[in-house]
Amino acid sequence: MFDPKEDGDPSFQTAVKVAYDAENLYVFARMFDPNPDSIVSLLSRRDVKTQSEQIKVMVDSYHDRRTGYEFGVKPGGCEARLLCL
Repeated sequence: MFDPKEDGDPSFQTAVKVAYDAENLYVFARMFDPNPDSIVSLLSRRDVKTQSEQIKVMVDSYHDRRTGYEFGVKPGGCEARLLCL
């Protein structure tokens, strides 16, 4: 869901667990899709949005609500980038 509604019902069930230690952040996610054969995985250039399935984790490491890191995973691979709002 690209723009989820707060307290709304999700399209599909997703289970996420987050853990960390002194040096690492771990994010474990399992997405459930009743029709896995219909999962879309499109290739595109950097910073071009597609209709591909994906999950993203955004970390505001300075807690300034202006900069952060975005980590995304798609069926065809992964991406990571620095965000500046």
